[in-house]
Amino acid sequence: MEATMTRDTSPEIQHPAPVFIDLPNDLGVHSAPTVDIWYLSCQLTSGQRHFNTQTLVVTNVAHPVSTQVYLVESGGQSVRHAVSNFAETEGALDAGRLAIKLPSVTLKGDESRMELQAVAEDARLNLLLTRNAPILYANGTGLFPYHGGGTYQLSMVDLTASGTLTLEGESLDVTGSCWFDRQWAANAEAFATGGSFLWMGLSLDNGDNLSLWDQVAPDGRAYCWATVARPDGTHLITPVNLDAAPGGTDSRGPWKLILAGIGIELTVTQEAIHDAGGFYSGACTVRGQSPTAVISGYGFVDISGR
Repeated sequence: MEATMTRDTSPEIQHPAPVFIDLPNDLGVHSAPTVDIWYLSCQLTSGQRHFNTQTLVVTNVAHPVSTQVYLVESGGQSVRHAVSNFAETEGALDAGRLAIKLPSVTLKGDESRMELQAVAEDARLNLLLTRNAPILYANGTGLFPYHGGGTYQLSMVDLTASGTLTLEGESLDVTGSCWFDRQWAANAEAFATGGSFLWMGLSLDNGDNLSLWDQVAPDGRAYCWATVARPDGTHLITPVNLDAAPGGTDSRGPWKLILAGIGIELTVTQEAIHDAGGFYSGACTVRGQSPTAVISGYGFVDISGR
């Protein structure tokens, strides 16, 4: 699937509402025991070939630093992956800026542009990423309640990607679109769900980008809501009705989403990027309807405990 789309070019708001996130400082690593997550998923194309990738860097959970890199060709069965753990963080992660330098992942840049180098088995990815849409702050402020406390989250959405993918000794020119998430919480307990979650990051061709959380708390209460960032930077928070679409399942889709707050209905299908250790990730295709137009889009889904 070609993920690049034509976007609404409405001017971005010059003086947005205050948030709990300080950029570029919060792109860098925080002091322990803070758990930091850097997440980048991409849908890439080279000629008639399509690839889905995911890169994760996590601190202070099972190890001081962990990296995960996954790459799968659309329609294929083989997933190239590399999972690494490191005991030392000094020199590998910078505070106050985005500068990660690890054996399998190098990621640097700012809130406008980033560069990624990632390795998984015989695959080597080199990408330049450029942001095209306003930053999405979860809950409108970048901070929302989670099962063990609060979690911070911002998303750089609808990133244009270009670069090379070296695969089986062949260098392929690739282009496409990516979603970058930066998330952190005070400690590992603040991320301990005790329940389950489904998260989606979706970019729509009407210019809306949305981050959706479907959570089941340890006490059994369910929450499903989305933060919608509009082309001008306006943020809307809306409850979501999330159900399996005809022929689908709650855990793997396809899903039907009704966002009553903005009058949009969507059907989301997905193709697996990886499925291991109780955690599932997929690359999404979106079709739907607004009050005035047919909508299409792309995105990513992460599922834990389902």
